[in-house]
Amino acid sequence: MKSIRELETIGWIFWSILAVLLTPVGLWLSWQLTYDTANILLRVGLGLFMAAIGAGLLSWGLNEILYRRMMRKQSQQKKVARKEKRRKKKK
Repeated sequence: MKSIRELETIGWIFWSILAVLLTPVGLWLSWQLTYDTANILLRVGLGLFMAAIGAGLLSWGLNEILYRRMMRKQSQQKKVARKEKRRKKKK
């Protein structure tokens, strides 16, 4: 089983939560953007599509932030390890 701390797992969980939360907003927008004569399936599909795209953009941003934090942390650990290695070599 995957750990909850893995980036992919966090991204998909966050996307799912955001998609559910953004669905009412997407449905409302689709009702505002379409004509009154539009098919209800078109409106619902458009609303779900907009919610999914919005959730994707927001979760992509979160994943990017988490990835950059992880890379910064790893580079700091590498620097410390190199300094320790150099210090031990000098002794």
